[in-house]
Amino acid sequence: MMRKNQTPWVVVAGLVVILLMAGCTAIPAKPTPTLLGKPEPPLEVDLSLSGKPLLGSTQTMTFTVKPLIEAPNASITITLPAEIELVSGALTWQGELSKEEETQFPIQVRIAATGYYRILATADFTPGPGVRYWNGSLLYFVVDGTAGWAGKQPPKNNWVASNIGIPGRDDPSRVGQLDVQVYLTEPLQWGKETELVYEVTSSVGIADRVSIGLILPKVGLTVVSRKDPDQETLSFYPPKTLENRVQSDDPSFSPPDSDSVMRWEGYLNKGDPAVIRLKIKPTTTGEGSITAYINTPDPNGGTGALLYSRSLSLKVYTPNLAE
Repeated sequence: MMRKNQTPWVVVAGLVVILLMAGCTAIPAKPTPTLLGKPEPPLEVDLSLSGKPLLGSTQTMTFTVKPLIEAPNASITITLPAEIELVSGALTWQGELSKEEETQFPIQVRIAATGYYRILATADFTPGPGVRYWNGSLLYFVVDGTAGWAGKQPPKNNWVASNIGIPGRDDPSRVGQLDVQVYLTEPLQWGKETELVYEVTSSVGIADRVSIGLILPKVGLTVVSRKDPDQETLSFYPPKTLENRVQSDDPSFSPPDSDSVMRWEGYLNKGDPAVIRLKIKPTTTGEGSITAYINTPDPNGGTGALLYSRSLSLKVYTPNLAE
């Protein structure tokens, strides 16, 4: 992409040469602020859909491009997810676009699966050596059978993701000894319960007690039921409870109070899997993540040595709640 400041810097460089040739000693130390702006690329683009993206339907998607200057060596690309099939038309094009002339690139697409999708269309051209202009347009789809939604901005997102993690890095000497599986038994769906399984098996016996935990979003999911290896020792700290524990100076738990936490403590015996099972259900639409971790507790109240941490991304949208 062209560096926006290229032309202004050329102007300043020319000014320096002129001043030197004239014998002037006052040389600008840096360009004025007006020369450091970020002008919009001389290229207008828009991606649109003819109707609602309903499951199994065929729709016309149109990418409209209008260069504000002559646009030689132009290139057009439309990127579709695998679940949106191309019926007719081309996803790429190369050629010349005329100044102030609006050109449309229509394609026919079929919506093959329910889900949440992001479609990107881009245009670029090179009017001269070392100069390239680029611009793009996005469409977002939420498809659920006979209901569908499309918009130029992402659908409404009400989740507060678990963006925090357990400090530290995985212990390389332990990672090879741990077989860790974190998965959903079926895709997360609006209005339905889904089981989350977190399974840890060690190829060797670990003498130290370990914490096996899940950090859930503050909102977005509700825990309907839970099971752990001992059926009794799984601790659940929803946001309010966790906040109270931190304020009471309880040293037994250290992650921040912005998320829900599910935690089990015990010993990992060789070949004996420790399994946490949660039934979860979306309470709002949007997307977030669950962080799974394993660490050895610190008797002084710290997080201890981190053995493993990974994030599982989740998303659920429904058309009538996309706005």
